[in-house]
Amino acid sequence: MIFLLFSSSSVFAETWDFGIGIPYSQGRMKNYNPLQLEMGAASVKGYGVSASVQSTKVHTVSGFTGKLKLTSYDFHLFYRIEKYVHRWDVGVSTNLNEYFGKINKTKFSKDVTYIGPMVQYSTTIQGYDREDVYYGVRVFIVSTSKINTNSFDLTDDTTFQSENENYKSYIKDNNPASVIGLNITIGWRL
Repeated sequence: MIFLLFSSSSVFAETWDFGIGIPYSQGRMKNYNPLQLEMGAASVKGYGVSASVQSTKVHTVSGFTGKLKLTSYDFHLFYRIEKYVHRWDVGVSTNLNEYFGKINKTKFSKDVTYIGPMVQYSTTIQGYDREDVYYGVRVFIVSTSKINTNSFDLTDDTTFQSENENYKSYIKDNNPASVIGLNITIGWRL
C-alpha cells in the first residue's frame, strides 16, 4: 500500500480511502482497544485492497513479571460495486495476529490467522464521489484452524509454567474458531 501511495509510476487506484474504525469481533474483544486505522484503494474496474491496524491491549498476570503483547492487522481483497457514492465491497478478509510473550528473559511468539468473507457498504456524507467524508459498515465472518499452544512449553520451572499456562489459556479463550464481526468506519475519500 505504501509503495502504491508514493510510487512515481501510474497507480491503478481511482479511489483512496483513509479512515478510523471501531471494530467488534465476537469473543476477541479482550485483545483490542476499540480503534483501528484503515487505508484502502480501488481501481476503475472495481478491484480493490485495503489494510487496517488494530489498537491492541497488553495482557499481564498479577503477581508475575511477564507480559503478553499482540500486533494485529487486517487485509481485504474485494470487488467494488458502486452507484455514484453508494459502494458495496464484497471480498475476503484476512486477520493476522502475532502474540509476543516474555517471562523474565524467555521470549516466545504465537501466530493466529483468521480468513473469511466480508461485505462492506460505504457512502459519502455530502454526496461527492471523492474528496468527501465517508462512512462505512463492514460485516465479516472469519475462522481459524485449531490453535495449538503446545509450543509454549518453555521451561521446567514451576513459576514459569504457571505463568505460561495463563498465557496459553488467554490466547485460546480469546481466539474462538469462528468469529462474526462488525466494523464501523469514518474517513476521507480521495
